[in-house]
Amino acid sequence: MTKSKSWFAVRVLLESQHPEEPDVESLFEDRIVLVRADDEDEARRRGEDYGKGEECEYKNTYDKIVRELFREVLDVVDVMADQIGDLTEVYHHYLTPKELKHVRRALEPLPDGVEAAPL
Repeated sequence: MTKSKSWFAVRVLLESQHPEEPDVESLFEDRIVLVRADDEDEARRRGEDYGKGEECEYKNTYDKIVRELFREVLDVVDVMADQIGDLTEVYHHYLTPKELKHVRRALEPLPDGVEAAPL
C-alpha cells in the first residue's frame, strides 16, 4: 500500500533587484505556496524548484529593469489536512514573546519619508 502525499506550506523568499538603479534597495517577497509531497524533503525541493521557476526579468512602469531572484526556502510546514478548503490552516509558526515583538514591529508600515535600513 502506498502512502498518499501530504500537503505542505512552503515559505519562499524572492528578491526584486534594480540593476539599473544602484541606489534603489532590493525588495523582498515572503511567499507561502501549497505543495503536495511525500515528505518535507520533497516539499522543500519542490519549493526550491518553484522559486527558481519564478525568476524573471522585466521592465517596470518607469521602463527600468527589475530582476526577480529566488533566494531561499525559509520554512516548510506540514499542513495536516487532507482536503484544502475554506478556513484550512495552511501555515503556522510558534513564537516566543520576544519573537512576536519583532514580527509585529516588522509588519508595521514605515512612516512616510522613512527608508528601510539595509540588510
